[in-house]
Amino acid sequence: MIGFQEFVERLHHTQPFAPFRLHMSDGRVYEIRDPAWVRICTHELVIFFPHKDQPPPRFSRYEVADYQQIARVEPIAEAASAGPA
Repeated sequence: MIGFQEFVERLHHTQPFAPFRLHMSDGRVYEIRDPAWVRICTHELVIFFPHKDQPPPRFSRYEVADYQQIARVEPIAEAASAGPA
């Protein structure tokens, strides 16, 4: 069985990219609709939030999420372009 870190890495590198949703143990939910919106680190993910008035690589903010806080990962069926939740 693979851990969430390896699972998220696989999702991140899937070609073509398939959007996914991360459910955290504290109730936060992140929608990753573009691979540029997340950076895979050794112990955590850095999740970027796109700037509303400027296209990537401009981001308005970011959050750090620990792999151990991931409760569930699920695919996002629609592929509309929106920022992380």
